[in-house]
Amino acid sequence: ILAVLACVAAGRAATVAEFAATPPMGWNTGCTSASCGQPGKFESSLHDYCNEAMIASTAQAMVSNGMLAAGYTYITLDDCWAAMERDAQGNLQADPDRFPNGMASLAATLHGMGFKFGLYTSVGPYTCSSGGRPHPIPGSYKHYPQDARTYAAWAIDWMKLDYCSWHFNDTVLIPEKVTKEMYEALNASGREIWLNFHCIGYNMIPSEWCKQYGDSLRIWEDHHDNWNSTSGIIEYMAKHPDWVGPHAWPDPDFLMTGGAGCDNMTVGMRCPGQTEDEYRTEFSLWSLAGGQLMVSTDVRNLSSFQRDVLLNAEILAVFNDPLKKIGARITLDVAARTSVWLRNLLDGCVAVALYNANSKPETITAKLSDFPGMRWNDSTRVSVRDLWAHTDLTPAVGKFAQTVPTHGTFLAKVCKL
Repeated sequence: ILAVLACVAAGRAATVAEFAATPPMGWNTGCTSASCGQPGKFESSLHDYCNEAMIASTAQAMVSNGMLAAGYTYITLDDCWAAMERDAQGNLQADPDRFPNGMASLAATLHGMGFKFGLYTSVGPYTCSSGGRPHPIPGSYKHYPQDARTYAAWAIDWMKLDYCSWHFNDTVLIPEKVTKEMYEALNASGREIWLNFHCIGYNMIPSEWCKQYGDSLRIWEDHHDNWNSTSGIIEYMAKHPDWVGPHAWPDPDFLMTGGAGCDNMTVGMRCPGQTEDEYRTEFSLWSLAGGQLMVSTDVRNLSSFQRDVLLNAEILAVFNDPLKKIGARITLDVAARTSVWLRNLLDGCVAVALYNANSKPETITAKLSDFPGMRWNDSTRVSVRDLWAHTDLTPAVGKFAQTVPTHGTFLAKVCKL
């Protein structure tokens, strides 16, 4: 490892202005084969399972189906890849049955295809899950610098830092302290490695210190493939809109587009836990108010619905808008359970989402005078572009309205005429 590191150029500190300046997009193993909280009876028998064949076939599919070209450049492995023990020198190593060729080889393959590659670890002595294996998987506790060097030696581009086993025996790890230690270890590793971590820890309290130590920050609980989970994350994003941005992107957790797995290894088999309108809402508000699009469902053999959502170029343009200003909720009708969200765009237009959290269709009106910072009024004339239907609506004066289905979202680009 040291020999490899000696050849690595100076790391992220030298290029901090460019590193993490744009929000990440990619795919994660988490819910590809395993169920992830869908309503109904699922065993989660393949929770935290992955192997070389899955990664290779997914990467090839993402090249063929246009996801890589659309910007989904990260392939990240969740709590599924590491061996049950460290090697004789105390280094993390890949599970030899799941990844017989090791992580450096896999990283080289993915880099050659145009991807970036990420791995998972935890701050404590063990990770969250054994993934069906008979022994817990080692976390990074007391190995932060060593593990950072290992990741750099393998040419890893992304680290997900979880907080499992943060409280063990008589020891309680302090989130700020251990996150800072890993952040500094990555900075000293000689390689730019994106740090994604749980800002909230497990007490669900967002912390200002998080801005200092990571590149994308988990802002709420794990996202599961059911409406209660999705709507809960949306509500949290609405209440905490402004405290992160470029170089500290808000991570609402994985996208469940098209449905999580069915607890088997059949390629392209999905067991949706939400309606298509709910998945469109998820993608709409993750794109408008979130700072990370990481898909965690099976993207091999994409369904037509998945393709329409994940490869929606007009919505991805909003997510990647060079102004890099995270959107926010601007009005709320508590009785109707509807709201209007807005994101400013570099060209002077705005992206507007009309979100219906109610269990029945609702007509939602957006008043231009409510748009903060735009100086629009009841006489302002605007164009309205439906980003899901890819159609221009009749120009509006002062306001516009849409009837939005149950748990649905109308997403538009609005420009002054």
